[in-house]
Formats: sequence, structure tokens, C-alpha cells
Amino acid sequence: ALERPGYYRVTTGMMDAGLLKKRAGDFGCGVSDFLIAVMMESYQSMLMDMPPGLRRRVIAPIRINVPVNLRKFWPSTTLRNFFVSVDPEIDPRFGIWTLEEIIDRSRNYIRLESDRRLLAGRMARSLRGERNPLARVVPLVLKDLILPSLYSSFAERIFTSGLSNLGRVSMPE
Repeated sequence: ALERPGYYRVTTGMMDAGLLKKRAGDFGCGVSDFLIAVMMESYQSMLMDMPPGLRRRVIAPIRINVPVNLRKFWPSTTLRNFFVSVDPEIDPRFGIWTLEEIIDRSRNYIRLESDRRLLAGRMARSLRGERNPLARVVPLVLKDLILPSLYSSFAERIFTSGLSNLGRVSMPE
């Protein structure tokens, strides 16, 4: 079911990492590339299963928001999040995409967009708003009231979903 802006469903999964790596390897890609492509293919299937009238009203590019860990490019001791996002997409208005095509497209897009220079540009754009003198004098209380609705109205609508991979988690015995 389609969610209204501002509402989220969080899906958490656990599976055998060896099986997941093997399946991703069967397609010649890494785990994250595989999971992104499977998500896109799932959304595409949901879209194609909709009644034609509804599908015509909601069809749009399928775009996944994927965080790129900047610590791989610039060491940081901060415990805060240190990332920018990239957004691989497919457009089902131009036809059905196979899983292999989605993997190839999203993997190549992420590799291109994960260039250190492009990431630096994205980071600079993000920081520009924080360095704006007008934004700095606006009280946090006002920002907390205004920014969520702006995000909901503009930024949130461009993504179908997001994927955040925690990666390997080690626990003591």
C-alpha cells in the first residue's frame, strides 16, 4: 500500500550472510548492490500488479535513497552520522526492467556517484545551508517547526524508499 508523505514503514531483516553473498555473487555484484536491485524490482512488481487506472496515476521513477559512508573517504572521529546520499533509479514508464538490468544500472550509478570529488560537492551543498548567516540566526525552535514540513513537501517525495545497510555486526559471545 502507498503511504502518505511523512509516514514510514521500517522493514528489518536478518539472514544468513553467506547465502546472501552467494546470491549476490551469482549476479556478479556485492550485497548492497543486490539488495538495492531487489528492492527496485519489488517496487516495480507492485506497480505492475496495480489496476491500470491506479498505476497511471502513481507511476513514476523508482528511486532508492542510499547513504554513502564518508568515513571511507575522509577519516572522522565523530560518532555522529557522516554520510551523503546517492539515489539510483529506474523508470518503469519506459518498460519493464529485469533484475540483471537493475543491478547493472544501480551498481554503475553508485560507483560513478561515489567518486571522492562528487561526494565532496554533495557535502559542500549540504553544509552551505548550515553556513548561511540567516539560517544561523533563526532559533532552533522555529527550525524544528518549519523544516520537517519542508522536507515532507519537497525532499521526501522524490524517493520511493531508502536502504541502510548496517553491514557486519559483531557481538561478544
